[in-house]
Amino acid sequence: MRTQWPAVDAEVLDCRERESRDQARNVSHVVRCRFRYDVAGVEHVTTYWTHSAQDQETVAEMRRWVAQHRSGSVQPISLGELDGTIDPPLVGQTMTAAGGFAGVGALLLLFARWRARRAVRQERRVSERHSKVARRGAVLSLLRRFWSVSGALITFEGVEGSGKTTQMIRLERWLRRQGRKVEHTREPDGTRLGVAVRGLFKRPGIQPKPLVEVFLFMAARQQHVAERIRPWLDRDRVVLCDRYADATVAYQGYGRGVDLDLIRELNARATSGVMPDLTLLFDLDPAEGLRRIRGRSLDNFEREKLAFHRRVRQGYLEIRRTEPKRVRLIRAAQPPDVVEAEIRAIVDEFFRGA
Repeated sequence: MRTQWPAVDAEVLDCRERESRDQARNVSHVVRCRFRYDVAGVEHVTTYWTHSAQDQETVAEMRRWVAQHRSGSVQPISLGELDGTIDPPLVGQTMTAAGGFAGVGALLLLFARWRARRAVRQERRVSERHSKVARRGAVLSLLRRFWSVSGALITFEGVEGSGKTTQMIRLERWLRRQGRKVEHTREPDGTRLGVAVRGLFKRPGIQPKPLVEVFLFMAARQQHVAERIRPWLDRDRVVLCDRYADATVAYQGYGRGVDLDLIRELNARATSGVMPDLTLLFDLDPAEGLRRIRGRSLDNFEREKLAFHRRVRQGYLEIRRTEPKRVRLIRAAQPPDVVEAEIRAIVDEFFRGA
């Protein structure tokens, strides 16, 4: 239920801000502030909090209060302006003024104490659930590491014509000979919905705007994860995926200029936290890549100018720079057999946990 704040001036007693991470390790911020205000001669001290993932504007305002509190500049604020802005669970207590209180004040005090006790119990239950989830995740991680459970998501990324699809087929054959259970897929057309999305980019006369491209690929990705990737991983399969979340960062972020933070946030939601265990980045001069695919039917992206593909390549290299452990560089200009041997060595090292 949305909390109704009184339209009165309040004094900010103290404010604190801390980082919070969800299961997908996305960082957000929790801000808590404590106020004192008077209503009908009754003094109230109330604490409430809000979360940056829920209400960016309120967090920004509360950060201003944090700065004022730290600098010793305490200024009255109007709680009535917060009405309808956030949905905070009321935590804390209601205290009486020096003059005492009558029946209304007593009811407010009892109500605040009840809300405080309930909030504490709820927070304890949530903390216990999170602890159980964390312990379960740690156990599964240890099992995968030391008992060689084979489930893993390996993605193949790179510019057009870099040979990643051919090498994915070769790697699948090699992994099967090693006795591993392997599934292969691709984006966006790993599902029937994804096939329909892919078809939009091949139809003449249809030119989705950059942000529309992002939403289309995110919709296909969410369906892909729910319908294919997560069920395979739950059955301990090695999943090989031709393009995944990094492709949207490179193509729509660096190539089209869509805000990178927006893409990362949407990726976290579309993947439901299912991120690659290993990414093979096939690096190649885009001019050579476009020469390789000359003569085949091209989609909207393959028909883009060379400058676009150079930006995409730069985007991929930047992703590798920030995540070198996950993203391994493959020199795709080498002969196919040499590339295949390099990939086998990297994947073998990954499964051995080196």
